[in-house]
Amino acid sequence: MVSSAKRRTSSTIRRVPTGEGSSGPLTEGLTSTDRQLPEATCSSGVHPPIVFITGHGDIPSSVRTIQGGAVDFLTKPVGENALVAAVQAAIDRDRVQRSVRAELDELDRRLASLTPRERDGLPLVVSGFLNKQAAAELGISQVTVEIHRSKIMRKMQAASLADLVRIAEKLQIPVIHSRLSAARKNDGPEVRGGDRRS
Repeated sequence: MVSSAKRRTSSTIRRVPTGEGSSGPLTEGLTSTDRQLPEATCSSGVHPPIVFITGHGDIPSSVRTIQGGAVDFLTKPVGENALVAAVQAAIDRDRVQRSVRAELDELDRRLASLTPRERDGLPLVVSGFLNKQAAAELGISQVTVEIHRSKIMRKMQAASLADLVRIAEKLQIPVIHSRLSAARKNDGPEVRGGDRRS
């Protein structure tokens, strides 16, 4: 069955025997195991997509395994179609995860290229601060802010402000609120036309 699944998924599959700490690759980033306590592997942190095949399955174990990050939890005997579907799902998940990690690594590299002052300015830029507001927040001139803004766009390889905002969201850079805007909000709305008393 494993050989058939290998042919149908065009992947290299290697079964990992039961044993203490046993786990291993099925493809570039796919692991299969038939350990009796699969949740131990899932709880170890970042791991390749895992398909568990076990003869000791029960509902609590399957729930813990899936919650721990496994793609599927299969109980022996396993049908060929179910195995192929689980393996293909794991391969697809791994491709997505690798793509996301590669993109974040590249964005982290760009972020690391910023100077400390540029990194201070980045949250203000993506938060929509005008140059005047950013200058007041950072205690620098508007001209310097403009220079920092230009360098941030270039180093982060952002085609537009909207592109830079999307990058910042992926890097989980927080939105900053202007102290001046907050102060105005706390003061309450301005009364127009004077104090009208009856």
